[in-house]
Amino acid sequence: MDWFNTLLLVPSALQTIVVLSLICTIGLALGRVRVAGISLGVAFVFFIGILAGHVGLKADPAMLDYAETFGLVLFVYMLGLHVGPNLFSSLKHAGQFVNVAVDGFFLRRPLAAQEWDPESLAVIYKVVGQGTEVMSGMQPGQGLELLCGLGNGFDAGACRHSALIACGGLGASPVFSLAKELIDAGKKVCVVMGFNTAADAVLVDEFKAMGAEVHVATLDGSLGVKGFVTDAIKAAQPQFDYFYTCGPAPMMKAVCTSLEGPGEASLEERMGCGCGICYGCTCHTNSGAKRVCADGPVFKKEDIIW
Repeated sequence: MDWFNTLLLVPSALQTIVVLSLICTIGLALGRVRVAGISLGVAFVFFIGILAGHVGLKADPAMLDYAETFGLVLFVYMLGLHVGPNLFSSLKHAGQFVNVAVDGFFLRRPLAAQEWDPESLAVIYKVVGQGTEVMSGMQPGQGLELLCGLGNGFDAGACRHSALIACGGLGASPVFSLAKELIDAGKKVCVVMGFNTAADAVLVDEFKAMGAEVHVATLDGSLGVKGFVTDAIKAAQPQFDYFYTCGPAPMMKAVCTSLEGPGEASLEERMGCGCGICYGCTCHTNSGAKRVCADGPVFKKEDIIW
């Protein structure tokens, strides 16, 4: 393969140009072929993006410090990860996430960072498929690889004096460190949480312990207000100059469309690479097409098209 040996002699910048040109050429050629309505060119570029994100980025080693079920909530687990010095320093804002490699699965699992310091990280996840089921069986001392500090998080500085945090289900986890940051900055925080039943409730006592005003809604009325998060907000009538929301899309849509004033929402999409290369999690916004994993997952209220 003389052409390949010749390519190795070319400077790295030119190698990159040649490889990208080759990928684009193949993509354009395949773009004329469609299978089940899907362009093979798009599928090819998408696959190359996932592959690049999977093998082309440096993964960081971590060790499982503890693994436990979260309280009495079924199929919800908390992982505590311990690493070398300053690995988690790339996590700057609440709402960012890490991408965890799971043995036996090609794609990583994106998990929101709940709280962290430079050498440790805690995440909460729910078993919803085979990958997370494998994760639930991990034991303390087991090693794993992850990509850290991914995505853009919440802007705590956007709140001047008082904030409303509306979250549903495990959407309480990404905003946990946000509430702590706001309270530490001397700002008033009201957290309104929504769950299906009292048995699904997570982090309620933890939010109260940090000094937040907490209100809860459950669909069956077994804890707090009966109904949705928006019902609990109407009942509490909190005063705020900025809001943040994270959870199921219908809940966030209801929050963003019913509340006046500025705010932010953390969107969720199925991800391929998790770092913006494959464009598999692209969503349409009022500012154009955006990648949830890289441009988000947090977006301003006015940018989101529901």
